Amino acid sequence: MQDHIHINVSHEVLIWARESLAMNRNQATEKTEIPARRLVQLETGEKQPTLEELKALSKTYKRTIATLLLDKPPKEKPLPADRRTIDSKELGNFHEKIIMVVRKARALAQSFVELREEMGMEFPQFTLSASIQDQPQVVASRVRQLLQLNEIRGITNINHALEAYIEKVESLGVAVFQLSLTQDNLRGFSIVDDIVPIIGIKRGAEQAHSKRLPSSMSLGIFFE
Repeated sequence: MQDHIHINVSHEVLIWARESLAMNRNQATEKTEIPARRLVQLETGEKQPTLEELKALSKTYKRTIATLLLDKPPKEKPLPADRRTIDSKELGNFHEKIIMVVRKARALAQSFVELREEMGMEFPQFTLSASIQDQPQVVASRVRQLLQLNEIRGITNINHALEAYIEKVESLGVAVFQLSLTQDNLRGFSIVDDIVPIIGIKRGAEQAHSKRLPSSMSLGIFFE
């Protein structure tokens, strides 16, 4: 019976939902099992999806059915610029899982700031700056001194040390989240174009006995 129930949707919303996950039609066809010709019909507005097709699109595009039923695509920040310099053969070509974790980090940052405001706790304004001409080592040394990070080196428990590092960084006005990052070699990322600067680090990324990240495991994505 459900195959005969067609749902009125905006074809523009269907296109937006697919493209927001950096997915082409061939990939969408493979994952939804909706034939290519049928998907074109849905995205041009020639046909309307059945309930089962809408469920498949919702699952594949990681959007709620309610979102797919909107009259027009919602306003959403575009993906940040990709500033990777290591293993950057696919610069700007984000994996679906990276896109999802960026969405999650932005939502968490928004909730984090709103919660603090409701509790009457102002979030510090990030004021540090550096130019492209500055030497990274010099900038890093200045920040270490500012945050007195050398004190943390004496903490032997790596989990306690991590908590101390996060507290220091958040004191600058940066939201730090431990997230599930499942992409190979990805250990963290930063975003600077949001409501507050964001740093995402991999939850449980390293062994508890390791106090220093091996260079081969410290890869991250830097966004602007």
